[in-house]
Amino acid sequence: MTTAPRNASALAELPEHLRYVLHLRVVCGLSVDRVARLLDTDPNRVLLLQHEALNVLRRILRQSETVGQGAQLRNATA
Repeated sequence: MTTAPRNASALAELPEHLRYVLHLRVVCGLSVDRVARLLDTDPNRVLLLQHEALNVLRRILRQSETVGQGAQLRNATA
């Protein structure tokens, strides 16, 4: 799987609230304060949600990478 589809797939696995925070912060480029106002929450909460989202994404991507390597090994030995 190439990088773009793998990343899109990983993003789709995120819970909606985490995906939304990342979208507002990264894609839309909004400040922490602006996202906090939009979500009616504290800026520190936005930072925590962003941090959690990135950690979950890392975990998902690592798992998919491990699965992909396993498939490559199976194909190489077949």
